[in-house]
Amino acid sequence: MRQELETEQVAVRRTDLRGSRGICCESCGRPLEVWCEDCGCPVSCHDFIYPGDTERLPYCLWDFGPCPKEQRPVFMAALEVWLRDIRQHAAERRQAA
Repeated sequence: MRQELETEQVAVRRTDLRGSRGICCESCGRPLEVWCEDCGCPVSCHDFIYPGDTERLPYCLWDFGPCPKEQRPVFMAALEVWLRDIRQHAAERRQAA
């Protein structure tokens, strides 16, 4: 019973956040404006996987699985920018150390 209630609260929170603009991730501070139509997570919770030579899929780091239904160009572009920013920040931190 408690687990069902917690699951409902997470779903409600996701729905509330999805309808809001200007809300930021508590961990990374990035805006949560583009959400995955497959898993419901923001871009900042994703990476890419490459299951085939020409195939590229978003991969949810929370659900530990691919998001095959999410193929919108706006999501893919936002994910590319997110990953580029993460790599750039990681490189800057390594150089500073």
